[in-house]
Amino acid sequence: MGSEKFIHCCVCDAVHHVSPFDKAPTYIHVGGQVEAQATDDWRLFMARHAGHRLEPLQASGEKLFPDGSSIDPMSVGYIEVTNGQDRYVVRRARKSIQEPMSYELIRGRMANIGLTVEVQDSEIKKEIKNHFPWAPATCPDDDKIDLFVELVKEVVKNIDPHRIQISEYSYTDDSISYGTLIALL
Repeated sequence: MGSEKFIHCCVCDAVHHVSPFDKAPTYIHVGGQVEAQATDDWRLFMARHAGHRLEPLQASGEKLFPDGSSIDPMSVGYIEVTNGQDRYVVRRARKSIQEPMSYELIRGRMANIGLTVEVQDSEIKKEIKNHFPWAPATCPDDDKIDLFVELVKEVVKNIDPHRIQISEYSYTDDSISYGTLIALL
């Protein structure tokens, strides 16, 4: 979420994200030509909320992008912020790529559930089934494959997530990292 500084209007409950892009121009099509229009989002927000009680908010904790990557322009994101006394969560979202980001203040805090370890069960099943294309008769049946995956899950649920060495990061979801099972045994 960029500079991680926000302005909160205590009267309207509106939130503005202060960023270097506040003065970035917008581009529009006029008669087949592209024209730049000067903007100043910060000044516009300040003028719209003139006379209202405003407070600065600063990022103070965790960021969360539950449905994808932080660089995805359509991903919904959450960040913990504070005004120096209280803690809040700011939700970032947009309805379409043509619209600017909107920010919403949510009272409360994000709950840290910590790290979890999961097994990619469908990927393991596919790999086992595709491992024996030259000898389909030697491929275990679905019941044996399901039993194997359940045993792997049973072993993995007792592993300390901090002991897992990350081997790869997900390029579609910032909250997912991959570790090698062999390194754990």
